[in-house]
Parts: sequence; C-alpha cells; structure tokens
Amino acid sequence: MWSLHAALMEVSEGFNPEVRFLSRRGFRNVDLFGLRSSRPKNKSSSVLEYRPHASYRAHWDFDGYLESSRLHLDHSLEFKNGAGLGIGVNHVHEGVKTAFEISSGVNVPARDYDDWEFFSHYNSNSSAAFSFNINFQGGGFFSGDRLGVGSSINYSISESFKTSLSFDYNDIDLPEGSFDVGLTNFRVSYSFTTKISIAAQIQHNDRDQVLATNLRFSWIQDANAGLFVVYNETDDDINFPGRLRQEFIVKYSRIVSIL
Repeated sequence: MWSLHAALMEVSEGFNPEVRFLSRRGFRNVDLFGLRSSRPKNKSSSVLEYRPHASYRAHWDFDGYLESSRLHLDHSLEFKNGAGLGIGVNHVHEGVKTAFEISSGVNVPARDYDDWEFFSHYNSNSSAAFSFNINFQGGGFFSGDRLGVGSSINYSISESFKTSLSFDYNDIDLPEGSFDVGLTNFRVSYSFTTKISIAAQIQHNDRDQVLATNLRFSWIQDANAGLFVVYNETDDDINFPGRLRQEFIVKYSRIVSIL
C-alpha cells in the first residue's frame, strides 16, 4: 500500500494567528511525503510490516530565498511484538540571514548551511506496562557537528496511572565554540475517572540550569470544557538567581446551548 501526501502553504507577514502559535511569518512552504508499506509473505517472520518512506519540506521567503529545507529518507520496521526499529539519513539546509547566538558566547554566522545527518531509533512495545525507546542522531550542524542521544522509560498501570522519565543529550562542536545540552523530563498522571485527572511534569535543563515544575488538575465536562487548575514554578539560577517564578491559574469554561 502506498500513502502519499502533498501540501502547499503561504503565510503573509500580516497574518494574525489569534490564540494559536505561529512559528514564522512571511513564507511559502511545500510539504511532500511518500510511504510504501508491505508485509512479509513468510508467516514465521518476526516482522509485521516494512515501511520505507521519504519526505521533503522547504520554506522560502517572498524574495525566493530558501530559508530552510529537510529531505528525510527512512526505513522503518514494525515487529509483531509491538516493537519498532528505524534507520535513515536527513539532508538539512539552513539559510541564516542574520547571525545569532545559539549558546552563551557562541554565535552562528549568517550564511547558507547544508548538512547530512544519520539517525536511528528503537522502541519496545508501547502497549506493555513497561516500555522504553532510544534514539541516536549524528552529523553536520551549521558550521560544525552534532551528536545527539535520547532515551525514555515508560511505566503504566492500566489506563489510570502513567509515568515516564526521559533524557536527551546533545554535544555541539562548532568552529565558533563548543557546548552540550542535557534535558531531563519526568511526567506522571493519574485518572480518577475518564473526566477527572491530575498530572505533574518536572523538567531540568542543565545548560541553563533551569528547573521547571508543572502541576495540573482537570475536570472535563464536555468537549474539553470544564475546570482546570494549574500551578507553574520555574527556578532559573542564571537569569533569576535566588528567585522562584511562580504562577497559579484557574480556568473554567462551559458550553451553553441557547437554541
């Protein structure tokens, strides 16, 4: 079976996204995707399905300048036990119009960058009570190289209790300077019913020494309307030493039929 997708988009400088997030303005975008899925004829094979696929995404400004593009070539396998394995390469183009600081004291010069990167990933059966995944990525990055490793461990008890611990590490080596970034993320959630739940997320960025905590209670009544109580706390030792940034949010919404 083939799965094919193609899309064109144009967003002008004056577009107002209202309450939605807009990653960039003033661009033309093309998005292409193709996937071929097939299952082995040998019934004794441990492979359920082969999924080689490719995609291409590019953004241009209205002067025709290629701001960014990504060619993705991937071959994934899904096993009968629910596990998955993938390996592939990306060709990434970045058009930097203005030099910017990517890390403290490390500036990326304005120019065009073209890089190849290799990646691979593996995940165990995500429907099991205990599961994990690991991914690797390495190759060119702007004027230098990047090596990235990520992993997560997940545990759940039925659909009520879920928890996960993940860690992502990137080692960046540029002629302008080198740095590394480690991001640790812990999530836990418990559902009392299908509509009442509590959740917590703790995230730590070791480069910026930022510890962020999010606690959330939700009581959904209908179509994502209901009561939401959220507490956020951020401990930023670099920008706000000795100070905690805290916020407490209460939101209630209700859908009313007037006809």
